Amino acid sequence: MLVQKLPCLVLLFFALCSSCKKSTLTPVMDDNGCISRIQRDYSDANKTDLATAQKLLQDNHIATGNIVVSRVILNDTITTNGPVHILQHVIVQQYANGLPILFAQISYHFNNGIFAETTGYLYNNVTLGTTPHTSLPQLRYLFVKASVKDYQALNKNIADSCLVAEFGYYDISPNSHGQLVKAWRVTPPKSDYPVAIIQDDNAKLLLYYNGLLTLNKAGE
Repeated sequence: MLVQKLPCLVLLFFALCSSCKKSTLTPVMDDNGCISRIQRDYSDANKTDLATAQKLLQDNHIATGNIVVSRVILNDTITTNGPVHILQHVIVQQYANGLPILFAQISYHFNNGIFAETTGYLYNNVTLGTTPHTSLPQLRYLFVKASVKDYQALNKNIADSCLVAEFGYYDISPNSHGQLVKAWRVTPPKSDYPVAIIQDDNAKLLLYYNGLLTLNKAGE
């Protein structure tokens, strides 16, 4: 009986070895250096302009439940051969399920207080969860690994400094929209760059950008 089973066992052994060799998974280790989770405040610091913007949105029946006003331009004056037009622009950061949709801003444009048009893509009915999977030490490891190719980060000793991580959603197909994934935005504190976008469910680096060059993209 054992002799009859040997060929099967040998085939199983080689099949397992073959599958191991074909694996392309990259192990994600922990980097126990300094990193903390943050929640960015996207709201406009000018409270007077912020209140005016909120009233503009409400007067024009624009829903404000999943947005935060991040910038306001109230007196953009345009003079043509006819009357003077005073335009207002309200730029908002989008949220879903209490989390920011990273880099997803919409601009609402008004002409003399009357809604004129919208620029940007509005996300609706986001059903993704709100619990993160990738740990902070893993995020730091991935960021530092990506920054090895970045001479600016090396010159600034970014790898030895503290980092901050913001959890939210990220559109992996911005040209067609709607393909959101849970993701992290990792940067040095009080700085927008360098920035790494890391997918949460599989710890995949989606983007590394140092403010001038995109050094890493998904699939590279």
